[in-house]
Parts: sequence; C-alpha cells; structure tokens
Amino acid sequence: MDDKLKIITYLPIGTIVTVRKSDKPLMIAGFCIAPKNNEGKEVFDYIACFWPEGIIDTDKNLLFNHSDIREILFMGCAEEKEFKKQILKTKEDFNNTPKNELKNEKEVL
Repeated sequence: MDDKLKIITYLPIGTIVTVRKSDKPLMIAGFCIAPKNNEGKEVFDYIACFWPEGIIDTDKNLLFNHSDIREILFMGCAEEKEFKKQILKTKEDFNNTPKNELKNEKEVL
C-alpha cells in the first residue's frame, strides 16, 4: 500500500471540526484528496468547507489532515459498513486515476 494512503479512522462527511490553523469551524465534505497543484505528491485526509456557510465557491475548498484536527464539534452521520466501503472505493479510484486528472483545490491548510 502506498504510504501516502495511511490507514486512519476517517470522520464521516458532515462532521464539523476546528483545525490548528483556523478558528473558523469546517464541515468535512470528502476524504482522501490529492490536489492537482502538487502533482499527487501529497494526499490530504479531508476536504472541507466553512461552516455554517457551506460550499459557496468550489475554488475555496480547504484541505487538511486528520492530525490537524483540534476539536470535533459535531459528528456527521454514517452507517459504518457503508462508510468503510466508500473509503476503500475512494482509495481505489485515487490509485487508478492518472495524476494529471486529480482535482485542483486552490486553498490548502
């Protein structure tokens, strides 16, 4: 397994957290993200938007790792078996995606 895709316990989509580099709460919108601007050299655990605003501009998504989380304010809802299946599918999709086709996220925490 690629060491960039370390195994962690991902928080469910919809979870609201604060991170070390921001006092503004963030809502997790996805996981296992590699921004195009770093050519797949780094994979972030989460992609998020500001809460309570939500996704206002797709160029303003925030990327961070599990280790950046300072506090969990609200836990999103997920059925465990389905959630684990989604994580494995996301990792598989990432491994099969050419690096030049990865999402281009502008703002990285």
